[in-house]
Amino acid sequence: TPMRPSDDHGPMSLDKQLTLLRERVTGVRGVVVAATDGLLVAHEGAIGHDPHDLAALAAAAYGIARQSGQILNQGDHQHTAIHNANGHYVVYTVNDQALLGVVAETGLNIAQLNLQVRASTPDLDRALREEAGLGPYRLDPAAE
Repeated sequence: TPMRPSDDHGPMSLDKQLTLLRERVTGVRGVVVAATDGLLVAHEGAIGHDPHDLAALAAAAYGIARQSGQILNQGDHQHTAIHNANGHYVVYTVNDQALLGVVAETGLNIAQLNLQVRASTPDLDRALREEAGLGPYRLDPAAE
């Protein structure tokens, strides 16, 4: 079931959205939110490592993937999936300043994760802009 954009009490907080994402996808152990420069914004769940290190890893994975997209003329970064012998680390672009890093076990259903993250990205984006000040640099299309 995709996350609901909001409930009767208004938009969900960033922390609540991260908890729901972890709880709704089998195999997800924890999540981090990082700025594209690698600074930690938030984390939730049993990530098992220093969240600051995971934020830096997310930014590094994003940097390589974004550069690949530019060189190959394949457009903007969507997500980078790192699959190791004992688990996964998947990094999604939320907006041009924020990333979502997902730490998962080998039993991860990556298709389910992709659907959940895609469904929740607009709400994550809004929460990041409202709670952390991390959003698109150009919020007003008329200003471009």
